Amino acid sequence: MHDVIVTVLGNATHDPRFTKPGAGAQSLYVRIASNASYFDQDTKTWKDRKTEYFNVYMSKKQAENVLLSVKKGDPLIVTGRLGTSQWTGEDGADSYSQTIQAEAVGLDLTWGAAAFARRSRRDAPAMDVRTGEVLDDSRLAALRAEAGEVPTRAESAPAQAGEREPERASAQEESELVGAAPF
Repeated sequence: MHDVIVTVLGNATHDPRFTKPGAGAQSLYVRIASNASYFDQDTKTWKDRKTEYFNVYMSKKQAENVLLSVKKGDPLIVTGRLGTSQWTGEDGADSYSQTIQAEAVGLDLTWGAAAFARRSRRDAPAMDVRTGEVLDDSRLAALRAEAGEVPTRAESAPAQAGEREPERASAQEESELVGAAPF
């Protein structure tokens, strides 16, 4: 059987949240609302279609980047595997929701501008995927030791005297260096 792959445009209805905090491996999700307008030729007016809601799930590095980048109200473009979830509500009735297991999440630049900032492993805050907690260096080292991971050369080598990280231009400085768009 084949997966149903969809691309949905919509707005985030809340800031991204972790599913089931503190309960094993988890993922990040954000709910998006997608609606469209159409021009009714009979009445010569614009009308809104029914709003559709989707729960969008993601994990690992994608979840970290979405957590840092997306806020409530942001216009998003999401591509991923479509599915449904079923649960029993408080009234005992079965309820359903549409879900998307995200392959890609991005900001819809039809409505604004954004600057892409590639994150290196050094820039990325270490997060506990079970709780969403940002880990300090000692806690991260302890978790890696428990998992039997070997630290990378950069993590294990102390900084040499006088050695400095290369300086990067700020996002504003980078945009000023690029100049105005040619269109």
